[in-house]
Amino acid sequence: MKNLGLFFLALGTALLIFVVYNFVREKNNLKTPVPIEEGVKVIFVSPTK
Repeated sequence: MKNLGLFFLALGTALLIFVVYNFVREKNNLKTPVPIEEGVKVIFVSPTK
């Protein structure tokens, strides 16, 4: 049971580090001069009455 707890503790820590790493990487990408949203086109389709 102790090994299972250590496994979940290690898994949680790794997941936390991964999330923080991705957050920091996204923050660095936002500082680039070319906006990221430029290549993303979103079309909203609303039902007509």
